[in-house]
Amino acid sequence: MTSQRRTIYIVEDNPIYAEMICNYLSFKHPSFSFRRFATGEELLDNIDIPPGIVILDYHLDGNVVNAANGDTILKNLKEYLPETQVIMITSSEDISVAAMALNAGAYAFLLKDEALLQNLDEMIYL
Repeated sequence: MTSQRRTIYIVEDNPIYAEMICNYLSFKHPSFSFRRFATGEELLDNIDIPPGIVILDYHLDGNVVNAANGDTILKNLKEYLPETQVIMITSSEDISVAAMALNAGAYAFLLKDEALLQNLDEMIYL
């Protein structure tokens, strides 16, 4: 597996949630490197090493006024790095959001529920 594939970026505006995801996946996958970003813009401005996987929150409006949502960031990311696997996460159960994400190129769409961490762990192996 290449170093690019072993790099996972987490884009989550809730710092507690971002830390929980990062800590869990770091424990489960110690050979991976992780970077966290609070906004999608921060991610796009700092892609110095293209990641293998991006875990992207759909609702990115918690910290910055007028921050781009996950759907906009997903489209920009897929334009710039079409091979990167993007796993969209959200607390919304709206099927149209899932359809939009998958049609825009997301590798997977996961709900922020009690199974999220385990589901993310399983997605890394695919």
